Amino acid sequence: MTTTSTTTSWIQKFEPQLEVLREQDFFEVPDFISIQEINELRSQILELKAQAKFRAATLGAGKQLNSEVRSDQICWIDETLKVNLPALEIYFSQLEELRLFLNEKFFLGLRELESHFSIYSAGTFYQRHLDNSKSINRRKLSLVCYLNSAWEPSHGGELRIYGEGQNIDIAPIAGKLVGFLSSTIEHEVLLSRQERLSLTSWFS
Repeated sequence: MTTTSTTTSWIQKFEPQLEVLREQDFFEVPDFISIQEINELRSQILELKAQAKFRAATLGAGKQLNSEVRSDQICWIDETLKVNLPALEIYFSQLEELRLFLNEKFFLGLRELESHFSIYSAGTFYQRHLDNSKSINRRKLSLVCYLNSAWEPSHGGELRIYGEGQNIDIAPIAGKLVGFLSSTIEHEVLLSRQERLSLTSWFS
């Protein structure tokens, strides 16, 4: 179990980026995970893809398929994957420390975690939406960690955050973690022109 002192020393590296959550309801943390962890997680995604473990992503509580709104593929992460993949254990350990810090700092009351791998093939996207629209689920904080080997602007696939009077496009650079409040931040995954890999999680 992680101690308070360990959590404090680890989180100090990211505290300046996390503090912006007070003003804009989202944050970016570059280099949240190491190159070794990125490579291990990316290899796991490609292995799961080869095993046909990915399925077309659905919409809402009714789990409807609508490729005109969302055309990515996902693979939910279960306990077996967590135990057998060291990089996932490290990643979720860091998310647990992040949860404790955010609860203490912002009183978010984060408890449960769910996660899946995502693949956006060339030509896919996810139109503007909320992760928790009209309280259809209990999601409070959305988190995306990017696992792309070498992203360039021409590859597309940016995360567009919709704000008041100004939109922000976030590049899906490997190792970067983006977090935002699930019920207030409207966002979109812009058209990907090259395969785009990520690990998406939600705290409820």
